[in-house]
Amino acid sequence: MPSTIAAALAAVPRSYPPASAAGGKTRTSIEVFTYATDAVGAYNIGPAIPAGARILSVELNTSVSTGSATLAIGITGSTDKYRAAAALTTTNSWQPANLNAALCDVLSADEQLLMTVAAASLPASGRLLVRITWQDNS
Repeated sequence: MPSTIAAALAAVPRSYPPASAAGGKTRTSIEVFTYATDAVGAYNIGPAIPAGARILSVELNTSVSTGSATLAIGITGSTDKYRAAAALTTTNSWQPANLNAALCDVLSADEQLLMTVAAASLPASGRLLVRITWQDNS
């Protein structure tokens, strides 16, 4: 990160790095997903994250095990960008869904995160919380 800031400040004419490179505003969205034997498929979660932002973390908290249903977190074209498909069996505690290679990079385009359900339907009752934290320039 220091090289990004140093390069921007050394440029002539001087340009300033985006706020996300030097801190920016941290934003958090918590999405509540109520289970109702939801079918295999993809579901939008959270707001669209703007281009230029950096996703810092994605965390999941389920009230019941997803059983044999697997959850992946990603975007269209890369459905497991932030979390590879796996069952969520630890209940009532925040579980990181963070693939290191995808975090903290500046987004080149807006991203709408998707939760992809595979292998089986979700439980008949309970709920899932999805917490997304990012930094942006606004």
